[in-house]
This record gives sequence, structure tokens and C-alpha cells, in this order.
Amino acid sequence: MAKAVIILFVVSGVLYFLFYPFLKNRVNRKKTLRWFLIVYGAALLFSTISYYFSEEKPPESFLQGVELVKQQPQLTSKIGQFKQVVYNNEDLPRPSDNPAILKFTLQGTSGAVQVEAKVAKGSRGGWYLTETAEVSPLYN
Repeated sequence: MAKAVIILFVVSGVLYFLFYPFLKNRVNRKKTLRWFLIVYGAALLFSTISYYFSEEKPPESFLQGVELVKQQPQLTSKIGQFKQVVYNNEDLPRPSDNPAILKFTLQGTSGAVQVEAKVAKGSRGGWYLTETAEVSPLYN
């Protein structure tokens, strides 16, 4: 959303210098300012709406893998009561990945743990945890 605002201001600055002779008249300046505010408001509205509708869900392998990792007793003893999962969109596996490599952080009431795990889809369609490669505590 901030990118849209910045682009809009840059474009308006370029347009100002292109239409400078037209803007010497006071009436034309008022019309231009009014239309600029209308277009700016519309762009801000559309940008906000598109932000809320464009959120992508993580793939099924990621969601199932997180649930499997959360059930491991060694992790629950380190983080306590589970609060949230933090991940980067760049680290998400593709929906077609099988096995899928997962990288995320589990945060809890008494700490956070960075996890790298691998999950695979079985012949019956269920996901299972093949390995938990690295578990490194971030804070306790």
C-alpha cells in the first residue's frame, strides 16, 4: 500500500511539471487539485481493498507440518503454551512439493524455537513428519 502512495506522488510530481503552463491559472489549479484528491482517494481505496483480498494461504503441506511439529513433546517443553507461527513467504514450499521442506518459528509463552522440518504425503493422503532437521531456541 505504501508503494502505491509513493508511486502516486512521483507521478503527480511529473504531471505537475508537464502541465505547469496549464496550472498558471487559479481556476485550473483548483480543478487539478480537486481531481488529484479524488484520484488519490480512489487509488488508496483500491489499494486497501486489493491488499485484503490478495492474502495467500500457506499450502496444505505447511499447515499440516506445523501441526505435526507442534505435537512434539520436546518442542512444547521449550516454548510452553503455543501462541503463534511466524514464517517468511519466501520460505513456504510450493503446493506440489512432496516431500516439503518447512522453515518457521514457533512462539509460545515461555520462549520461541526456530524449526526446520521435512514432511511428506503418504499413500493414504495424510501428511507425516519425516525429519526435524534443526531446532534452535531463540529466547527463553
